[in-house]
Amino acid sequence: TDTQQIKASETKLKTAMLNSDVQTLKQLLCENLIFTSHKGQVLTREDDLAAHASGQVKIASIDLSDQRIKKTGNVAIVSVQADIEGRFNNVEADACLRFTRIWQKSDNGAFLLQPGIGKKQVTNYKNRGENDEQNHSHPGGSF
Repeated sequence: TDTQQIKASETKLKTAMLNSDVQTLKQLLCENLIFTSHKGQVLTREDDLAAHASGQVKIASIDLSDQRIKKTGNVAIVSVQADIEGRFNNVEADACLRFTRIWQKSDNGAFLLQPGIGKKQVTNYKNRGENDEQNHSHPGGSF
């Protein structure tokens, strides 16, 4: 079913994020993707891919919970809580975020992450660094 396909896409996205697998992220993220970071920055697919490719984003763990999927036509909206730990701009950080993602079924039947991904709602953000502005900036959208 479409719901199973969305869950599989979410799992594939999580694995690609953990491995900084740029090729898989390219397959999952539509070319005109834009998203809003937890700091209100508007970023693109290319920003996210570059952050993963350069090592600027290195995610150590992602624990997903409270996943909710609402489907209408060829679009699915996913809301999911993510506890994420990693290194961002060479600073260790961990955060509890809520993502809202929009997946649209493509002509070939695969679901692609669409523009409007993510209003990341920070429910708890802790970091271990000293410079708040540096430590909280994260250019990667798959985060």
